[in-house]
Amino acid sequence: MNMTSYEEMFDEYVKSSAAYCASLFEATEYFFKANAALEATIVSTNTAKTSTIHSIQEYFETCKISLIKTIDLLRTFQEIHTTIPGEQVEVDFAQQYFYIKKTLSCVEQIIQLFSTVRDDKNLQQQIWDNDDFTTYFTTSADSISQAIIWQCNFAKRANLDESI
Repeated sequence: MNMTSYEEMFDEYVKSSAAYCASLFEATEYFFKANAALEATIVSTNTAKTSTIHSIQEYFETCKISLIKTIDLLRTFQEIHTTIPGEQVEVDFAQQYFYIKKTLSCVEQIIQLFSTVRDDKNLQQQIWDNDDFTTYFTTSADSISQAIIWQCNFAKRANLDESI
């Protein structure tokens, strides 16, 4: 293998890693934007600046799209990661797929649940009346947080020689 092709492969590796990370962070951003918008709506349903159910759903939809993209980009990164010659960090990609897919599944359920909410009034009560909201919100928050922790641990291990 000549140096140019290794450099090209490494450049592709770096770009695929960055694309995957950007997508993961974007999904996380929209997940928490949706949650912040939800809480703001509950706090003050009479303020014009608060979000509507529709805008909360849009944040979750964007999160869902980003999570799907993240899975595809992680797959690409994994393929490139395993083909770069030389020392590579051994990675349990299956665990990261699990976290992201679990988050995606919960976000899809949250979107479905919000389709049953008819107005912003008594939003907190509507959520409390359906345990599935709490289940899917907490499970998705946990799994997306675990995905970020996994990524941090991977970065430490790959760049700081720390074990995952």
